[in-house]
Amino acid sequence: LVDGSFPPSVIIHATHDSLKVESEFFADRLDLRRVPYLHYPAGGIAARHAFPINTRCGDGKRGLEATVKFLDKYVNKAEERNENV
Repeated sequence: LVDGSFPPSVIIHATHDSLKVESEFFADRLDLRRVPYLHYPAGGIAARHAFPINTRCGDGKRGLEATVKFLDKYVNKAEERNENV
């Protein structure tokens, strides 16, 4: 159930992922509920469902960096409020 209390989320799928449609549908649901999210369509030969496998270079590295940057923003906010993260 996606509502306003749903946590910030990261959606990663490969360009030719068999679950690409479901990932895009989930992003639409998050949009409707105004839940913050990062939608990262990964390409390249090493991209797989849920995360690029090679995170040392190329698209995998960019995907990991974008994910850390996005989530760090919310972890820092929670720490400032003394919430468990």
